[in-house]
Amino acid sequence: FAVVAAFLCVAEAQVKTSISIEGDWSNGVAAATKCSASGKYFDPAGLQCLACVSGSSVSAAGVSCECGAGTYATAGTGVSPYSFCSSCAAVGKAVSWDNTTCVACDNTTGATLDSTTGDCVCANATATLVELGVNGMRLSGGKQCVECAAPSFPHPTDKGKCFECPFVGPPAAPVAMNYDAASKTCKCPAGVAGCFDADVNRAALATKFAVTLDSTRASLRFYDMGAALSSVTVESVAFLDGLIDAAAECRNYGNRTACNALANLCVLTMYDTTSAACKLYSGIVEERKATEYHSGPGLLNPAVGWSETMPWLFYGGVTGLSSDYLARTDMGVVVSFDDPGASATEVSTLQFVLSVTTARGVWLGLRPVGKLLQLCGGREVDLTQWQRFGTNYFNDCKLPLAEVLDAARGMGKSSSGETLFFDLYIQDLAGKAATPKTWPESLYPVPIRVSNIAKNKNAAADDDVLVRRFFIVDETAGVAVAGAAAAAVGAGASKSGDDAAAVGAAVAR
Repeated sequence: FAVVAAFLCVAEAQVKTSISIEGDWSNGVAAATKCSASGKYFDPAGLQCLACVSGSSVSAAGVSCECGAGTYATAGTGVSPYSFCSSCAAVGKAVSWDNTTCVACDNTTGATLDSTTGDCVCANATATLVELGVNGMRLSGGKQCVECAAPSFPHPTDKGKCFECPFVGPPAAPVAMNYDAASKTCKCPAGVAGCFDADVNRAALATKFAVTLDSTRASLRFYDMGAALSSVTVESVAFLDGLIDAAAECRNYGNRTACNALANLCVLTMYDTTSAACKLYSGIVEERKATEYHSGPGLLNPAVGWSETMPWLFYGGVTGLSSDYLARTDMGVVVSFDDPGASATEVSTLQFVLSVTTARGVWLGLRPVGKLLQLCGGREVDLTQWQRFGTNYFNDCKLPLAEVLDAARGMGKSSSGETLFFDLYIQDLAGKAATPKTWPESLYPVPIRVSNIAKNKNAAADDDVLVRRFFIVDETAGVAVAGAAAAAVGAGASKSGDDAAAVGAAVAR
C-alpha cells in the first residue's frame, strides 16, 4: 500500500512590535512636518496620521482637526467617527460665539447670514451684532443688530460691544476723533494740534527720522536655520502691529514702557542698524541726547548715550565699535580667594544682576543671575560656582534642538509666555560693606557680545559690536499670521566679556 501523509502547514504572521512614525520630529512639536497625505493630521495619542472627519480640516499645528466656517463640533456615538461637524449654514443659521450650537439671525433687526464666515452680519456700519442679553442669556430671536448710540461705533475686536472715539485738542475745546468704518479706527480731525492717529504717527516718524514705514518695516530674515533651510524671510505681525505704536507713544509722550518695547524690537532684528526699528530707536536717542541718565560730576564718564526715557542698547553709539570697554579697569570691587562671608568688604563670589523687561516693555525688576542662563544643567552645588572668584568653570553639553528650546523657554519667557529681555550688570560695592535691605546698591554694566550679530561672526575681535540687551529665545517675531505658529525661532546667542552666556537656534535680522 502506498501511504500518503498529508501535512497541513499553518502560516503564522510575523511578529512585529515596532511602529513607523511619519514626518520629521527632530525639532519637537512646534517644527513638526505635517502628514504627507492631504487631509490627515498627526494623532499624538497613537503617533499615527489619520484622516479628518468630513467637514473638518487639519489645524495649523497639524495635530488635530477643526470644523470649518458655519459648522461646530457635536458628539459622536463612542466609536469612530468620535465627533461630527454639524452645519449651521445648512439650516440657515449661524454658529454661536462659543461654538456649541446654531443661532438664527434676527432679520427684523437687520442681521443676515454671511455664508463665508458662518456668522451673522449687520448691514449698517453703526450697528453691532449682539448674541446675549443683559442677563447673559441668548436672545430668543437669535443674533440681533443693535445701533450704537452716537457718537459710539461697533468695537472692532470685542463682539457685541460699542466704543467711542476719544476726544483730542485743548481742554477748553476738545474735539472727538472721527470714526473710519473702512479701517475700523479713529482718525484725527483736520487742523487739530496734538492729535495722533496711525496715519499721523506714521508720517511724522517717517519724516523726522528718514525711515521707510511701509510693510517692509516688518520684514525679518532669519539665518542659520540648518542644513535643510539656510534662511527664511517673515513679515512679522509683531513688527507690523507694534512698531509704529511703540515708537509714537515713546516719542509723543515719553512713555517708558513704549520706549522699552521699541528697544526690544531693535534687539530682535539682531541690532540691524538699517532696520526701521533701530533707526527709530537711534533717532529718538539722538533727539534726547541733551538729557542723559547718570550724567554729571562723579557719574558716568564718558557719557554713553543713555538718553532719558530710552534703554541703553549700544556701546559707542549705534556703531557699537567699542572694544575698549572690555579693557577698562575702573571696576572698584575688591575680590578675595577666601570663603564667602569671610570679609564684609572683600568679595569672593561675584554678584551678577539682571534687569528684566518683557517684550511689551514692562519692567519686571532686578534679579540675581544665579544659574538662570545655563542650558546644560548640572548638580545644584556646581551651577553657581562660575561666580566664585578664581574658579575655572566650564559647562558644556550636546542637546537635541527640542530640548534646547524647552530649556530656553523656561528661562527666557515670562509666565504669560512673553519673551524676556535682559540687561546684565555686576554688583560693584568698591570695597565697601553691603548695606542691609538695599540690594544691589551699585551696578557696573557688563558689555555683551551677541555672536548672532552679523559683524560679530568674523574671527577678528577688534571690530566687535558690543551691546547691553539680549534675549534667550523668541517665538513671536517669527509669526507671520496672528494666532499661527512661528515660521522661525529667534535666539540671542551672546557672550559677556569672554564667557558664553546663552545659545540659540536661529538668527533674525
